[in-house]
Amino acid sequence: MRTPSIIRQVEAYWEGLRPYGDLPQREQIDPRGLDSALDFAFLLERSHTGEPVFKLGGERLGDILGIPLERVPMVALFSQSLQPAVNSAVTSVLNEPSLLRAELTSERGVMRPEVDAHLLLLPLKDGEGHISQALGVLHFDDAIGRSPRQFTRFSHNLTRLVLSAAPAPQIPTPQPLGMAEQMSEFVHENGRPETSGRPKLKVIKGGLP
Repeated sequence: MRTPSIIRQVEAYWEGLRPYGDLPQREQIDPRGLDSALDFAFLLERSHTGEPVFKLGGERLGDILGIPLERVPMVALFSQSLQPAVNSAVTSVLNEPSLLRAELTSERGVMRPEVDAHLLLLPLKDGEGHISQALGVLHFDDAIGRSPRQFTRFSHNLTRLVLSAAPAPQIPTPQPLGMAEQMSEFVHENGRPETSGRPKLKVIKGGLP
């Protein structure tokens, strides 16, 4: 399946927040930057048991299960047979960390058309610098039909991220101007200052002839 523009938009937004190759922080995520992806975007976090759960979810995502997704485990969107693989992949996003891309499909049924979807999951740091949250987008064009729905195909790819800490700011050393001249030394003779080297001005005693 061709990657939807909404998926590319969210990934580009996330990449734009990465300082020197490190991960963005949760506080940096501004809904205005997600624009048309908001209905399909979500925030994921570890629960107290370590299970990835939805912290926030876009309006369209609630159509999948027929309920708001807040505090719902992410594996609930998938059939039981897929849940171990999904949990392992999502945990890798937070542990390694990694970037997750996946193509999903739901089974066709009565009043339940087949639905194809794209999933993107991007790790985030919290205020203490721990990788405990993720920005995600789950995009589908088709109508969900009668809820709840679960995806029965999870074709995914994990990309391990190599992080680099932000370098210390470099303060440039002041350089002399290219046209700067070395200052001449002052020598005092008879109480009158003179400059060593070739004189610039010469005083003629006696004034004008």
